Amino acid sequence: MQKILLCVIMSFAILGLGFLTGVPTYGKEDESLDAQVTVPNDTEISLSPLYHSNIGKVTSIKILNVTGFPRTEVSFIENGTMVGIGYITNIGTFLETNKSDKTISGQGKGIITTTDGDLVMWTSYDLGQINSDKSEKYRGIIFFDAVSKGKLDFLNNTVGLYTSDVGSTGSSVRQIWQWK
Repeated sequence: MQKILLCVIMSFAILGLGFLTGVPTYGKEDESLDAQVTVPNDTEISLSPLYHSNIGKVTSIKILNVTGFPRTEVSFIENGTMVGIGYITNIGTFLETNKSDKTISGQGKGIITTTDGDLVMWTSYDLGQINSDKSEKYRGIIFFDAVSKGKLDFLNNTVGLYTSDVGSTGSSVRQIWQWK
C-alpha cells in the first residue's frame, strides 16, 4: 500500500498538480476545458476545489526527534467552505520529517466538521518545500472516511488531492479537489 501511495504522490509531484489551477497542461491551447479533466486510466479530478480555506493557523508544534532528520508533530485548525455544505472546520495533526534539501514529508490525520455537527475523518500524505521566506508549500493526497450519516457522507471512501500554503507566521491556505 505504501509503495502504491508513494508512486501516486510522486506522479503528482512530477506533474506539479498544474492542472488543478485551471491551466491546461496538455492538449491544444485553444481547446476548452469541461468541468472535469480526464487523465490516464479514466480518472477524473474536479477543476473546482471541493474545499477552500484561507483562515487557518498552526496551533502547536512539538519536536519529536532532533537526530538524523528532525521530526515534528504539527497541529492546526482551519475554517473554510465546502461545495454544497457551506462553512466547515478542519482540525488535524501531521507528523513531519524535515529533509536536508528543504523538503518535508508528512503524514496527517484529522476531522472535518459542519456547523450541524456532521463529521468526516481523514488521513493524508504530502510533500512540502520550504521557501526562501520560510513559508512552506505542500502537495498531497487525502483519504476520507465518513463515520456517520449526514451531509459529509458523500465523502466516505473517497480520495482528494490538495495544496496547502503555510506562511512564515503559521497562517495557512488550503484547497482540496475531489478525485473521482
